[in-house]
Amino acid sequence: MDFGSWIGGSRSLTKKQLPSNRMVWINQDGFNCWLWVGLVLGAFSVGTALRGRLNLEQIGMAAEASGPVLRKPANEPGNPLPPAPLPPSLKSSGKLGPSSKENSKPTVPDFPEAPVPQEGAPPGEGKPLPKQALSPSAPEDPLWPLYHQAVEATNKGRLEEALQLYDKVLKQKPDFADAWCDRGLTWALKGEYEKALADLDMAIRLAPKDPDPRMNRAFVFFHQGHLDKAIAEYDEAIKLAPQLGEAYRERGHAYFLKGDLEKALADLTEAVRLSPEDADAYACRGRVYFRLGEVEKAIEDYHQSLRLNPKNHEVWCDRGFARAVHGDIELALRDLNYAVYLAPKDPLCYFSRGFARHAAGDLEAALKDLNTALQLDPKYANAYRERGEIYAEMGKLDLAMADFEKAIQSDPNDPENYLSRGAIYMEQEDYERAIADFSQALRLDMKHVEAWRARGYARAKKGELDKALRDLNYAIHLAPQNVSAWISRGYAYYLKGDYTKAVADYTEALRLDPNHPTVYYNRAMAYEKLGQKEKAAADFARAKQLARPEIPAPPPR
Repeated sequence: MDFGSWIGGSRSLTKKQLPSNRMVWINQDGFNCWLWVGLVLGAFSVGTALRGRLNLEQIGMAAEASGPVLRKPANEPGNPLPPAPLPPSLKSSGKLGPSSKENSKPTVPDFPEAPVPQEGAPPGEGKPLPKQALSPSAPEDPLWPLYHQAVEATNKGRLEEALQLYDKVLKQKPDFADAWCDRGLTWALKGEYEKALADLDMAIRLAPKDPDPRMNRAFVFFHQGHLDKAIAEYDEAIKLAPQLGEAYRERGHAYFLKGDLEKALADLTEAVRLSPEDADAYACRGRVYFRLGEVEKAIEDYHQSLRLNPKNHEVWCDRGFARAVHGDIELALRDLNYAVYLAPKDPLCYFSRGFARHAAGDLEAALKDLNTALQLDPKYANAYRERGEIYAEMGKLDLAMADFEKAIQSDPNDPENYLSRGAIYMEQEDYERAIADFSQALRLDMKHVEAWRARGYARAKKGELDKALRDLNYAIHLAPQNVSAWISRGYAYYLKGDYTKAVADYTEALRLDPNHPTVYYNRAMAYEKLGQKEKAAADFARAKQLARPEIPAPPPR
Protein backbone atom coordinates (compact mmCIF):
# COMPACT_ATOMS: atom_id res chain seq x y z
CA MET A 1 0.00 0.00 0.00
CA ASP A 2 1.47 3.35 -0.95
CA PHE A 3 1.79 6.15 1.57
CA GLY A 4 -0.84 8.29 -0.16
CA SER A 5 -3.60 5.72 -0.06
CA TRP A 6 -2.75 4.72 3.48
CA ILE A 7 -2.51 8.20 4.92
CA GLY A 8 -5.87 9.28 3.56
CA GLY A 9 -7.82 6.37 4.89
CA SER A 10 -8.92 3.27 3.01
CA ARG A 11 -11.53 0.55 2.92
CA SER A 12 -9.68 -1.54 5.50
CA LEU A 13 -9.58 1.31 7.97
CA THR A 14 -13.33 1.79 8.14
CA LYS A 15 -14.69 -1.68 7.50
CA LYS A 16 -17.24 -2.72 10.12
CA GLN A 17 -17.18 0.48 12.13
CA LEU A 18 -20.56 1.60 13.35
CA PRO A 19 -21.75 4.62 11.36
CA SER A 20 -22.64 7.68 13.32
CA ASN A 21 -25.82 8.30 11.37
CA ARG A 22 -26.92 4.70 11.11
CA MET A 23 -27.11 2.43 8.32
CA VAL A 24 -29.05 -0.26 7.16
CA TRP A 25 -31.80 -0.01 6.74
CA ILE A 26 -34.84 0.42 5.18
CA ASN A 27 -33.26 3.14 3.39
CA GLN A 28 -35.11 6.23 4.19
CA ASP A 29 -35.01 7.27 0.59
CA GLY A 30 -37.87 5.02 0.12
CA PHE A 31 -39.93 1.93 0.14
CA ASN A 32 -41.95 0.28 -2.49
CA CYS A 33 -45.54 -0.69 -2.12
CA TRP A 34 -44.45 -3.92 -0.60
CA LEU A 35 -47.71 -5.40 0.38
CA TRP A 36 -49.02 -7.75 -2.07
CA VAL A 37 -51.62 -10.42 -1.49
CA GLY A 38 -49.09 -12.20 0.69
CA LEU A 39 -49.86 -9.58 3.28
CA VAL A 40 -53.46 -10.66 3.22
CA LEU A 41 -52.23 -13.97 4.39
CA GLY A 42 -50.03 -12.42 6.99
CA ALA A 43 -46.93 -13.15 4.98
CA PHE A 44 -45.40 -9.74 4.57
CA SER A 45 -41.68 -10.13 4.00
CA VAL A 46 -39.42 -7.46 5.43
CA GLY A 47 -36.67 -8.79 3.25
CA THR A 48 -38.60 -7.80 0.16
CA ALA A 49 -39.21 -4.43 1.67
CA LEU A 50 -35.47 -4.01 2.04
CA ARG A 51 -34.81 -4.91 -1.53
CA GLY A 52 -37.18 -2.57 -3.34
CA ARG A 53 -37.68 1.13 -2.86
CA LEU A 54 -39.98 3.82 -4.10
CA ASN A 55 -38.01 7.03 -4.06
CA LEU A 56 -39.97 9.27 -1.74
CA GLU A 57 -37.69 12.25 -1.82
CA GLN A 58 -35.97 12.86 -5.10
CA ILE A 59 -33.39 15.56 -4.69
CA GLY A 60 -32.55 16.77 -8.13
CA MET A 61 -29.47 18.64 -7.01
CA ALA A 62 -26.22 18.30 -8.85
CA ALA A 63 -23.60 16.62 -6.73
CA GLU A 64 -21.19 19.35 -7.68
CA ALA A 65 -22.61 21.19 -4.70
CA SER A 66 -20.35 23.59 -2.90
CA GLY A 67 -19.30 20.93 -0.48
CA PRO A 68 -18.56 17.29 0.08
CA VAL A 69 -20.82 14.45 1.03
CA LEU A 70 -20.37 11.69 3.55
CA ARG A 71 -20.95 8.06 2.95
CA LYS A 72 -22.46 5.87 5.56
CA PRO A 73 -19.31 4.07 6.58
CA ALA A 74 -18.41 1.11 4.51
CA ASN A 75 -18.69 -0.96 7.58
CA GLU A 76 -22.38 -1.46 7.23
CA PRO A 77 -23.33 -4.95 6.29
CA GLY A 78 -23.24 -4.10 2.72
CA ASN A 79 -25.17 -1.36 4.34
CA PRO A 80 -28.11 -3.61 4.71
CA LEU A 81 -31.01 -2.28 6.45
CA PRO A 82 -32.46 -4.07 9.27
CA PRO A 83 -35.91 -5.21 8.50
CA ALA A 84 -38.32 -2.36 8.13
CA PRO A 85 -41.25 -1.81 10.41
CA LEU A 86 -44.34 -3.70 9.43
CA PRO A 87 -46.70 -1.89 7.09
CA PRO A 88 -50.16 -0.95 8.20
CA SER A 89 -52.02 -3.97 9.46
CA LEU A 90 -55.03 -5.34 7.68
CA LYS A 91 -57.37 -3.31 9.82
CA SER A 92 -60.97 -4.26 9.60
CA SER A 93 -63.85 -2.71 11.42
CA GLY A 94 -62.46 -3.67 14.79
CA LYS A 95 -65.81 -5.09 15.82
CA LEU A 96 -65.00 -8.33 14.07
CA GLY A 97 -62.47 -9.92 16.36
CA PRO A 98 -60.18 -9.64 19.34
CA SER A 99 -57.09 -7.49 19.02
CA SER A 100 -53.58 -8.78 19.60
CA LYS A 101 -53.71 -7.13 22.98
CA GLU A 102 -56.04 -9.84 24.20
CA ASN A 103 -53.55 -12.61 23.52
CA SER A 104 -51.74 -13.93 26.55
CA LYS A 105 -48.12 -12.85 26.80
CA PRO A 106 -45.85 -15.77 25.97
CA THR A 107 -42.80 -16.33 28.07
CA VAL A 108 -39.77 -17.49 26.13
CA PRO A 109 -36.10 -17.67 27.02
CA ASP A 110 -33.69 -15.13 25.60
CA PHE A 111 -32.81 -17.69 22.94
CA PRO A 112 -35.33 -20.50 22.76
CA GLU A 113 -33.93 -23.79 21.64
CA ALA A 114 -35.16 -24.50 18.14
CA PRO A 115 -37.65 -27.36 18.30
CA VAL A 116 -36.82 -30.56 16.49
CA PRO A 117 -38.10 -30.09 12.92
CA GLN A 118 -41.02 -32.32 12.03
CA GLU A 119 -41.40 -34.02 8.71
CA GLY A 120 -43.46 -32.13 6.20
CA ALA A 121 -43.75 -28.38 5.88
CA PRO A 122 -40.97 -26.24 7.38
CA PRO A 123 -41.83 -24.10 10.40
CA GLY A 124 -44.15 -21.31 9.46
CA GLU A 125 -45.53 -23.07 6.41
CA GLY A 126 -48.76 -24.96 6.00
CA LYS A 127 -50.23 -23.43 9.14
CA PRO A 128 -53.40 -21.37 9.43
CA LEU A 129 -52.64 -17.76 8.67
CA PRO A 130 -53.31 -15.07 11.26
CA LYS A 131 -56.72 -13.52 11.07
CA GLN A 132 -56.30 -9.82 10.90
CA ALA A 133 -59.87 -8.83 10.58
CA LEU A 134 -62.53 -10.85 12.13
CA SER A 135 -64.70 -13.24 13.96
CA PRO A 136 -67.75 -11.46 15.24
CA SER A 137 -69.90 -12.75 17.98
CA ALA A 138 -73.02 -12.85 15.87
CA PRO A 139 -75.94 -10.67 16.85
CA GLU A 140 -79.44 -11.85 16.16
CA ASP A 141 -79.59 -10.13 12.76
CA PRO A 142 -80.30 -12.88 10.17
CA LEU A 143 -77.85 -11.13 7.82
CA TRP A 144 -75.00 -11.66 10.23
CA PRO A 145 -74.02 -15.21 9.16
CA LEU A 146 -73.61 -14.02 5.57
CA TYR A 147 -71.48 -11.11 6.74
CA HIS A 148 -69.45 -13.48 8.89
CA GLN A 149 -68.77 -15.68 5.84
CA ALA A 150 -67.55 -12.63 3.92
CA VAL A 151 -65.23 -11.70 6.74
CA GLU A 152 -63.83 -15.23 6.97
CA ALA A 153 -63.27 -15.31 3.21
CA THR A 154 -61.26 -12.07 3.45
CA ASN A 155 -59.22 -13.49 6.30
CA LYS A 156 -58.37 -16.59 4.32
CA GLY A 157 -57.43 -14.69 1.18
CA ARG A 158 -60.46 -15.76 -0.86
CA LEU A 159 -61.02 -12.23 -2.04
CA GLU A 160 -63.36 -12.83 -4.99
CA GLU A 161 -65.63 -14.94 -2.83
CA ALA A 162 -65.55 -12.29 -0.11
CA LEU A 163 -66.52 -9.53 -2.55
CA GLN A 164 -69.50 -11.53 -3.82
CA LEU A 165 -70.67 -12.10 -0.25
CA TYR A 166 -70.27 -8.43 0.68
CA ASP A 167 -72.32 -7.54 -2.43
CA LYS A 168 -75.15 -9.72 -1.17
CA VAL A 169 -74.97 -8.21 2.31
CA LEU A 170 -74.99 -4.62 1.05
CA LYS A 171 -77.79 -5.31 -1.40
CA GLN A 172 -79.98 -6.32 1.53
CA LYS A 173 -78.65 -3.73 3.95
CA PRO A 174 -77.12 -0.73 2.14
CA ASP A 175 -76.63 1.22 5.38
CA PHE A 176 -74.37 -1.43 6.94
CA ALA A 177 -71.24 0.68 7.61
CA ASP A 178 -69.05 -2.21 8.73
CA ALA A 179 -69.71 -4.11 5.52
CA TRP A 180 -68.70 -1.06 3.44
CA CYS A 181 -65.58 -0.74 5.55
CA ASP A 182 -64.60 -4.38 5.21
CA ARG A 183 -65.40 -4.56 1.51
CA GLY A 184 -63.17 -1.52 1.07
CA LEU A 185 -60.36 -3.40 2.77
CA THR A 186 -60.94 -6.39 0.52
CA TRP A 187 -60.73 -4.19 -2.59
CA ALA A 188 -57.50 -2.75 -1.22
CA LEU A 189 -56.02 -6.20 -0.77
CA LYS A 190 -56.80 -6.89 -4.44
CA GLY A 191 -55.01 -3.68 -5.41
CA GLU A 192 -58.24 -2.01 -6.53
CA TYR A 193 -57.52 1.18 -4.64
CA GLU A 194 -60.09 3.47 -6.22
CA LYS A 195 -62.90 1.02 -5.48
CA ALA A 196 -61.52 0.63 -1.96
CA LEU A 197 -61.58 4.40 -1.36
CA ALA A 198 -65.14 4.67 -2.70
CA ASP A 199 -66.36 2.00 -0.25
CA LEU A 200 -64.46 3.56 2.64
CA ASP A 201 -65.89 6.99 1.87
CA MET A 202 -69.35 5.46 2.13
CA ALA A 203 -68.43 3.85 5.46
CA ILE A 204 -67.30 7.25 6.77
CA ARG A 205 -70.55 8.88 5.68
CA LEU A 206 -72.55 6.18 7.47
CA ALA A 207 -70.36 6.08 10.59
CA PRO A 208 -68.40 9.35 10.82
CA LYS A 209 -67.20 8.63 14.38
CA ASP A 210 -65.78 5.19 13.64
CA PRO A 211 -61.94 5.24 13.33
CA ASP A 212 -61.79 1.98 11.37
CA PRO A 213 -62.62 3.39 7.91
CA ARG A 214 -59.94 6.02 8.52
CA MET A 215 -57.41 3.31 9.36
CA ASN A 216 -58.31 1.44 6.19
CA ARG A 217 -58.05 4.59 4.07
CA ALA A 218 -54.58 5.11 5.54
CA PHE A 219 -53.78 1.53 4.54
CA VAL A 220 -54.77 2.29 0.95
CA PHE A 221 -52.75 5.50 0.76
CA PHE A 222 -49.78 3.73 2.33
CA HIS A 223 -49.77 1.13 -0.43
CA GLN A 224 -50.08 3.80 -3.08
CA GLY A 225 -46.95 5.43 -1.70
CA HIS A 226 -48.84 8.51 -0.46
CA LEU A 227 -47.35 8.70 3.01
CA ASP A 228 -48.56 12.22 3.76
CA LYS A 229 -52.16 11.23 2.96
CA ALA A 230 -51.80 8.10 5.07
CA ILE A 231 -50.52 10.17 8.00
CA ALA A 232 -53.48 12.55 7.64
CA GLU A 233 -55.87 9.59 7.92
CA TYR A 234 -54.06 8.30 10.99
CA ASP A 235 -54.41 11.80 12.45
CA GLU A 236 -58.18 11.58 12.00
CA ALA A 237 -58.31 8.08 13.48
CA ILE A 238 -56.40 9.28 16.54
CA LYS A 239 -58.77 12.22 16.98
CA LEU A 240 -61.67 9.76 16.99
CA ALA A 241 -59.92 7.19 19.20
CA PRO A 242 -57.06 8.77 21.19
CA GLN A 243 -56.37 5.45 22.95
CA LEU A 244 -55.96 3.45 19.74
CA GLY A 245 -52.39 2.21 20.01
CA GLU A 246 -52.41 0.70 16.54
CA ALA A 247 -53.00 4.11 14.98
CA TYR A 248 -49.92 5.52 16.71
CA ARG A 249 -47.90 2.48 15.65
CA GLU A 250 -48.83 2.77 12.00
CA ARG A 251 -48.40 6.54 11.92
CA GLY A 252 -44.99 6.05 13.52
CA HIS A 253 -44.11 3.57 10.80
CA ALA A 254 -45.13 6.09 8.11
CA TYR A 255 -42.98 8.77 9.75
CA PHE A 256 -40.12 6.26 9.84
CA LEU A 257 -40.34 5.72 6.10
CA LYS A 258 -40.41 9.47 5.54
CA GLY A 259 -37.18 9.73 7.51
CA ASP A 260 -38.76 11.74 10.34
CA LEU A 261 -37.25 9.62 13.10
CA GLU A 262 -38.13 12.01 15.91
CA LYS A 263 -41.86 11.86 15.18
CA ALA A 264 -41.64 8.13 14.53
CA LEU A 265 -40.06 7.57 17.93
CA ALA A 266 -42.67 9.70 19.70
CA ASP A 267 -45.56 7.82 18.07
CA LEU A 268 -44.12 4.38 18.67
CA THR A 269 -43.37 5.20 22.30
CA GLU A 270 -47.01 6.20 22.70
CA ALA A 271 -48.08 3.00 20.95
CA VAL A 272 -46.06 0.96 23.44
CA ARG A 273 -47.59 2.90 26.33
CA LEU A 274 -51.13 2.34 25.08
CA SER A 275 -50.60 -1.24 23.96
CA PRO A 276 -47.83 -2.77 26.08
CA GLU A 277 -48.63 -6.21 24.67
CA ASP A 278 -48.23 -5.13 21.02
CA ALA A 279 -45.18 -7.00 19.74
CA ASP A 280 -45.14 -5.05 16.46
CA ALA A 281 -44.95 -1.72 18.28
CA TYR A 282 -41.76 -2.79 20.06
CA ALA A 283 -40.30 -4.14 16.81
CA CYS A 284 -41.04 -0.91 14.95
CA ARG A 285 -39.57 1.23 17.70
CA GLY A 286 -36.50 -0.99 17.77
CA ARG A 287 -35.93 -0.23 14.11
CA VAL A 288 -36.17 3.48 14.78
CA TYR A 289 -33.63 3.21 17.60
CA PHE A 290 -31.37 1.25 15.28
CA ARG A 291 -31.54 3.97 12.65
CA LEU A 292 -30.75 6.53 15.33
CA GLY A 293 -27.65 4.57 16.29
CA GLU A 294 -29.02 3.57 19.69
CA VAL A 295 -28.28 -0.10 19.16
CA GLU A 296 -28.65 -1.22 22.77
CA LYS A 297 -32.14 0.28 22.99
CA ALA A 298 -33.00 -1.36 19.67
CA ILE A 299 -31.89 -4.75 20.99
CA GLU A 300 -34.00 -4.29 24.14
CA ASP A 301 -37.11 -3.49 22.07
CA TYR A 302 -36.52 -6.49 19.82
CA HIS A 303 -36.17 -8.57 22.98
CA GLN A 304 -39.55 -7.37 24.25
CA SER A 305 -41.14 -8.01 20.86
CA LEU A 306 -39.85 -11.58 20.82
CA ARG A 307 -41.14 -12.23 24.32
CA LEU A 308 -44.60 -11.29 23.05
CA ASN A 309 -44.30 -13.07 19.71
CA PRO A 310 -41.39 -15.53 19.58
CA LYS A 311 -42.38 -16.83 16.13
CA ASN A 312 -41.65 -13.64 14.18
CA HIS A 313 -38.53 -14.53 12.25
CA GLU A 314 -38.12 -10.97 11.01
CA VAL A 315 -37.55 -9.73 14.55
CA TRP A 316 -35.08 -12.55 15.19
CA CYS A 317 -33.26 -11.20 12.13
CA ASP A 318 -33.49 -7.66 13.48
CA ARG A 319 -32.06 -8.58 16.86
CA GLY A 320 -29.37 -10.80 15.37
CA PHE A 321 -28.33 -8.08 12.98
CA ALA A 322 -28.25 -5.46 15.74
CA ARG A 323 -26.21 -7.76 17.95
CA ALA A 324 -23.72 -8.27 15.13
CA VAL A 325 -23.36 -4.52 14.72
CA HIS A 326 -22.92 -4.25 18.49
CA GLY A 327 -20.14 -6.83 18.35
CA ASP A 328 -22.02 -9.63 20.11
CA ILE A 329 -21.30 -12.11 17.33
CA GLU A 330 -22.04 -15.32 19.24
CA LEU A 331 -25.47 -14.09 20.36
CA ALA A 332 -26.11 -12.67 16.90
CA LEU A 333 -25.48 -16.01 15.24
CA ARG A 334 -27.75 -17.80 17.70
CA ASP A 335 -30.55 -15.39 16.82
CA LEU A 336 -29.92 -15.67 13.11
CA ASN A 337 -29.63 -19.47 13.13
CA TYR A 338 -33.05 -19.55 14.73
CA ALA A 339 -34.42 -17.09 12.17
CA VAL A 340 -33.17 -19.39 9.39
CA TYR A 341 -34.86 -22.32 11.11
CA LEU A 342 -38.17 -20.46 11.32
CA ALA A 343 -38.05 -19.17 7.74
CA PRO A 344 -35.70 -21.30 5.64
CA LYS A 345 -36.92 -19.71 2.41
CA ASP A 346 -36.55 -16.06 3.39
CA PRO A 347 -33.39 -14.57 1.85
CA LEU A 348 -33.29 -11.87 4.53
CA CYS A 349 -32.35 -14.49 7.12
CA TYR A 350 -29.38 -15.68 5.09
CA PHE A 351 -28.33 -12.14 4.26
CA SER A 352 -28.34 -11.13 7.93
CA ARG A 353 -26.44 -14.24 8.99
CA GLY A 354 -23.98 -13.67 6.17
CA PHE A 355 -23.35 -10.19 7.52
CA ALA A 356 -22.76 -11.53 11.04
CA ARG A 357 -20.37 -14.17 9.74
CA HIS A 358 -18.55 -11.51 7.75
CA ALA A 359 -18.21 -9.43 10.90
CA ALA A 360 -16.83 -12.51 12.66
CA GLY A 361 -14.21 -12.93 9.92
CA ASP A 362 -15.66 -16.20 8.64
CA LEU A 363 -15.63 -15.14 5.02
CA GLU A 364 -16.30 -18.54 3.45
CA ALA A 365 -19.38 -19.14 5.61
CA ALA A 366 -20.54 -15.58 4.92
CA LEU A 367 -20.22 -16.15 1.18
CA LYS A 368 -22.21 -19.37 1.46
CA ASP A 369 -25.09 -17.54 3.18
CA LEU A 370 -25.04 -14.67 0.71
CA ASN A 371 -25.04 -17.10 -2.21
CA THR A 372 -28.12 -18.75 -0.72
CA ALA A 373 -29.82 -15.38 -0.31
CA LEU A 374 -29.15 -14.59 -3.96
CA GLN A 375 -30.41 -17.97 -5.10
CA LEU A 376 -33.67 -17.23 -3.30
CA ASP A 377 -33.82 -13.68 -4.65
CA PRO A 378 -31.56 -12.95 -7.65
CA LYS A 379 -32.36 -9.20 -7.38
CA TYR A 380 -31.36 -8.76 -3.74
CA ALA A 381 -29.21 -5.62 -4.03
CA ASN A 382 -27.97 -5.60 -0.44
CA ALA A 383 -26.75 -9.19 -0.76
CA TYR A 384 -24.80 -8.37 -3.91
CA ARG A 385 -23.23 -5.40 -2.17
CA GLU A 386 -22.29 -7.35 0.95
CA ARG A 387 -20.83 -10.16 -1.12
CA GLY A 388 -18.92 -7.59 -3.15
CA GLU A 389 -17.46 -6.17 0.07
CA ILE A 390 -16.21 -9.64 1.00
CA TYR A 391 -14.66 -10.16 -2.42
CA ALA A 392 -12.95 -6.78 -2.13
CA GLU A 393 -11.62 -7.76 1.28
CA MET A 394 -10.24 -10.94 -0.28
CA GLY A 395 -8.56 -8.92 -3.02
CA LYS A 396 -10.87 -10.27 -5.72
CA LEU A 397 -11.64 -6.87 -7.20
CA ASP A 398 -13.11 -8.16 -10.46
CA LEU A 399 -15.70 -10.23 -8.60
CA ALA A 400 -16.38 -7.33 -6.25
CA MET A 401 -16.93 -4.96 -9.17
CA ALA A 402 -19.32 -7.43 -10.83
CA ASP A 403 -21.39 -7.66 -7.65
CA PHE A 404 -21.52 -3.89 -7.18
CA GLU A 405 -22.69 -3.55 -10.78
CA LYS A 406 -25.49 -6.03 -10.08
CA ALA A 407 -26.41 -4.17 -6.90
CA ILE A 408 -26.76 -0.94 -8.89
CA GLN A 409 -28.87 -2.70 -11.55
CA SER A 410 -31.14 -4.15 -8.86
CA ASP A 411 -31.47 -0.91 -6.92
CA PRO A 412 -30.22 2.21 -8.75
CA ASN A 413 -31.65 4.49 -6.05
CA ASP A 414 -29.48 3.29 -3.17
CA PRO A 415 -26.43 5.54 -2.68
CA GLU A 416 -24.55 2.75 -0.90
CA ASN A 417 -24.22 0.82 -4.14
CA TYR A 418 -22.40 3.69 -5.82
CA LEU A 419 -20.17 4.19 -2.80
CA SER A 420 -19.11 0.56 -2.90
CA ARG A 421 -18.34 0.66 -6.61
CA GLY A 422 -16.54 3.96 -6.15
CA ALA A 423 -14.33 2.33 -3.51
CA ILE A 424 -13.21 -0.23 -6.10
CA TYR A 425 -12.38 2.55 -8.55
CA MET A 426 -10.32 4.13 -5.77
CA GLU A 427 -8.41 0.86 -5.32
CA GLN A 428 -7.76 0.89 -9.07
CA GLU A 429 -6.70 4.57 -8.88
CA ASP A 430 -9.44 5.47 -11.35
CA TYR A 431 -10.28 8.69 -9.51
CA GLU A 432 -12.46 10.16 -12.25
CA ARG A 433 -14.92 7.26 -12.12
CA ALA A 434 -14.74 7.14 -8.35
CA ILE A 435 -15.70 10.80 -8.16
CA ALA A 436 -18.58 10.20 -10.58
CA ASP A 437 -19.94 7.40 -8.37
CA PHE A 438 -19.58 9.42 -5.17
CA SER A 439 -21.34 12.33 -6.89
CA GLN A 440 -24.22 10.04 -7.89
CA ALA A 441 -24.50 8.90 -4.28
CA LEU A 442 -24.82 12.56 -3.30
CA ARG A 443 -27.56 13.18 -5.82
CA LEU A 444 -29.50 10.45 -4.04
CA ASP A 445 -28.67 11.63 -0.52
CA MET A 446 -27.20 15.09 -0.06
CA LYS A 447 -26.63 14.46 3.64
CA HIS A 448 -24.61 11.31 3.19
CA VAL A 449 -21.48 12.01 5.23
CA GLU A 450 -19.34 9.21 3.85
CA ALA A 451 -20.15 10.19 0.26
CA TRP A 452 -18.89 13.74 0.93
CA ARG A 453 -15.79 12.36 2.67
CA ALA A 454 -15.08 9.81 -0.04
CA ARG A 455 -15.45 12.35 -2.85
CA GLY A 456 -13.25 14.81 -0.99
CA TYR A 457 -10.56 12.19 -0.55
CA ALA A 458 -10.81 11.12 -4.21
CA ARG A 459 -10.45 14.75 -5.31
CA ALA A 460 -7.43 15.13 -3.07
CA LYS A 461 -5.85 12.06 -4.68
CA LYS A 462 -6.63 13.53 -8.10
CA GLY A 463 -4.97 16.81 -7.12
CA GLU A 464 -8.18 18.89 -7.01
CA LEU A 465 -7.34 20.17 -3.55
CA ASP A 466 -9.68 23.18 -3.35
CA LYS A 467 -12.68 21.03 -4.35
CA ALA A 468 -11.49 18.34 -1.97
CA LEU A 469 -11.41 20.77 0.94
CA ARG A 470 -14.92 22.02 0.14
CA ASP A 471 -16.20 18.46 0.25
CA LEU A 472 -14.35 17.61 3.44
CA ASN A 473 -15.41 20.83 5.16
CA TYR A 474 -19.01 19.88 4.51
CA ALA A 475 -18.47 16.32 5.70
CA ILE A 476 -17.15 17.66 9.00
CA HIS A 477 -20.04 20.14 9.18
CA LEU A 478 -22.50 17.25 8.87
CA ALA A 479 -20.66 14.89 11.23
CA PRO A 480 -18.06 16.61 13.45
CA GLN A 481 -17.47 13.30 15.28
CA ASN A 482 -16.45 11.47 12.11
CA VAL A 483 -12.78 10.55 12.54
CA SER A 484 -12.28 9.59 8.90
CA ALA A 485 -13.41 13.05 7.76
CA TRP A 486 -10.78 14.75 9.94
CA ILE A 487 -8.09 12.33 8.69
CA SER A 488 -9.03 12.93 5.07
CA ARG A 489 -9.05 16.71 5.44
CA GLY A 490 -5.70 16.54 7.23
CA TYR A 491 -4.38 14.60 4.25
CA ALA A 492 -5.73 17.25 1.82
CA TYR A 493 -4.01 19.98 3.85
CA TYR A 494 -0.83 17.89 3.85
CA LEU A 495 -0.90 17.65 0.04
CA LYS A 496 -1.59 21.39 -0.18
CA GLY A 497 1.50 22.06 1.92
CA ASP A 498 -0.42 23.51 4.86
CA TYR A 499 1.21 21.28 7.46
CA THR A 500 0.04 23.32 10.44
CA LYS A 501 -3.62 22.75 9.53
CA ALA A 502 -2.84 19.13 8.79
CA VAL A 503 -1.45 18.72 12.33
CA ALA A 504 -4.53 20.45 13.76
CA ASP A 505 -6.90 18.07 11.93
CA TYR A 506 -4.93 14.99 12.95
CA THR A 507 -4.89 16.22 16.55
CA GLU A 508 -8.68 16.53 16.50
CA ALA A 509 -8.95 13.04 15.05
CA LEU A 510 -6.82 11.75 17.95
CA ARG A 511 -9.06 13.52 20.43
CA LEU A 512 -11.96 11.51 18.97
CA ASP A 513 -9.98 8.27 18.71
CA PRO A 514 -6.82 8.32 20.86
CA ASN A 515 -5.70 4.85 19.77
CA HIS A 516 -5.78 5.28 16.00
CA PRO A 517 -2.30 4.37 14.69
CA THR A 518 -2.96 5.85 11.25
CA VAL A 519 -3.43 9.29 12.70
CA TYR A 520 -0.21 9.20 14.72
CA TYR A 521 1.67 8.22 11.59
CA ASN A 522 0.01 10.95 9.54
CA ARG A 523 0.70 13.59 12.17
CA ALA A 524 4.31 12.44 12.44
CA MET A 525 4.72 13.03 8.70
CA ALA A 526 3.32 16.54 9.09
CA TYR A 527 5.58 17.24 12.04
CA GLU A 528 8.53 16.11 9.88
CA LYS A 529 7.61 18.71 7.28
CA LEU A 530 7.40 21.38 9.98
CA GLY A 531 10.86 20.43 11.26
CA GLN A 532 9.52 19.30 14.65
CA LYS A 533 11.67 16.17 14.85
CA GLU A 534 11.02 15.24 18.47
CA LYS A 535 7.24 15.35 18.06
CA ALA A 536 7.54 13.41 14.83
CA ALA A 537 9.66 10.75 16.54
CA ALA A 538 7.17 10.44 19.41
CA ASP A 539 4.26 10.00 16.98
CA PHE A 540 6.15 7.44 14.90
CA ALA A 541 6.87 5.49 18.08
CA ARG A 542 3.24 5.61 19.16
CA ALA A 543 2.07 4.53 15.69
CA LYS A 544 4.46 1.57 15.82
CA GLN A 545 3.23 0.66 19.30
CA LEU A 546 -0.40 0.60 18.12
CA ALA A 547 0.45 -0.56 14.64
CA ARG A 548 -1.54 -2.91 12.52
CA PRO A 549 0.43 -4.92 9.96
CA GLU A 550 -0.44 -2.59 7.08
CA ILE A 551 1.18 0.48 8.64
CA PRO A 552 4.42 1.20 6.74
CA ALA A 553 7.72 1.87 8.40
CA PRO A 554 8.66 5.55 8.82
CA PRO A 555 10.16 6.93 5.62
CA PRO A 556 13.89 7.55 5.51
CA ARG A 557 14.82 11.02 6.81
